[in-house]
Amino acid sequence: MDPLTGAMTFATLIGLVCNWRQERSAADEDRFKSFMTWLEIHQHNDLKERIHGSDELTRGLHDLLAQDLALISSQLEIIAGSIAAVGSRLDALAPLVKSSRSFTEDLSEQACRILKILASNPGAGRLTYMRFSGRSRLGVVEFMIIPNGMNFQVGQPKFIDDDLSQLEFFGFISQSGINNDGAPIYSLTRAGDRFAATLPEVVLTRASDPGES
Repeated sequence: MDPLTGAMTFATLIGLVCNWRQERSAADEDRFKSFMTWLEIHQHNDLKERIHGSDELTRGLHDLLAQDLALISSQLEIIAGSIAAVGSRLDALAPLVKSSRSFTEDLSEQACRILKILASNPGAGRLTYMRFSGRSRLGVVEFMIIPNGMNFQVGQPKFIDDDLSQLEFFGFISQSGINNDGAPIYSLTRAGDRFAATLPEVVLTRASDPGES
């Protein structure tokens, strides 16, 4: 199965399991059989045949449906939210995401800016930051790209932890250590590099002048 087909199959399964979960009884003894019957009733025969034709898909679906249904629902909601948050930053998908989602926060412009700057620096791949506490720069957060030492600031420092947590949650960066001040050092991942390539170019602002988010 090629990557695009696999991704589409996964996304379709997520949506259909959500729908099945809303319609079916939690008392169903054989959830896998119940879901396959539901697919047939709703004329998703191609997907049903694909599941039956793949031992890996069958085992994975069995394992998923064997879990607590409340846990399944919460995990599927996280996945759906993640797809929408990332899709909202892709030009081709953004209008569809914005018109159809009802509960998902966007991946912020500031988070995208941090990722783009990190990915756009050849030979880099890591970044860390420091918070200033002196009166003249109170509240300022300054990022540093490693190893070239380039510095930049962002316009909404109070949301830095949230932005970095989002990027790490989506697998775009991963913590790889801490600096001398105890702040985390993050490394760019392959997924982050690929996603950053879809984002618009960033015009850097001097570190002495915080940029806009």
